[in-house]
Parts: sequence; structure tokens; C-alpha cells
Amino acid sequence: MKTSVNNMQADSFSALINQLSADSLIVGEKTFHTDPGFQVRDPQSSEEIQLPYWDVLKRADDSFWSPLDGDRKTLYDVTTFEVRPNDQTAWQALPVWYEDAAVEK
Repeated sequence: MKTSVNNMQADSFSALINQLSADSLIVGEKTFHTDPGFQVRDPQSSEEIQLPYWDVLKRADDSFWSPLDGDRKTLYDVTTFEVRPNDQTAWQALPVWYEDAAVEK
């Protein structure tokens, strides 16, 4: 991921989760798996990523974090990201998409 959003790094995923929850509790975690997949983009850089599934963590401060490149040692702040399912034309803000129960499979 070449985006300029904030990120956190640690030597292990468990250390990363501890670091993420130090400032604000993790209050939700969802793995999205939609067919035929979806695109994710950082609207500030317009970088788009095609994903078949996506793990997203929600903190109590209403920020959202995710390991975007499959590297479970880096989490990116994806709060401002947008999501577009492949069968739709409109982009949705990540917080709206995350809360939409219709995307869960």
C-alpha cells in the first residue's frame, strides 16, 4: 500500500492489537467477504485496491483500522476510505459501509 494514511507497525499481530487498543478500545471487528468482491480507495490519493475479503477493526473513537496488504504486522487508518462493491457504481464512505448489515455474508 502506497497510501499516506496513518499506520501502526509491530513484530506480531497480537502486539499490533495491543498497540491499537492502547489509546482507544477496539469495539468491533468484521471480516467482509462479498461476491464478486469490491474495491477500496483512499480518496486523498485515489489509490484503489481490489479485494475479495477485508478485515476491519473499529475503535471506540470511531476510527477504523485494517491490514490492507495482507501484512498482519501493519494496520492502516482507513477511516476516510471509500468502498465500492463490484456490482455497484457508487462509492460509499467506509463507516457507512461497515455499519450496513446487508454486506455481511
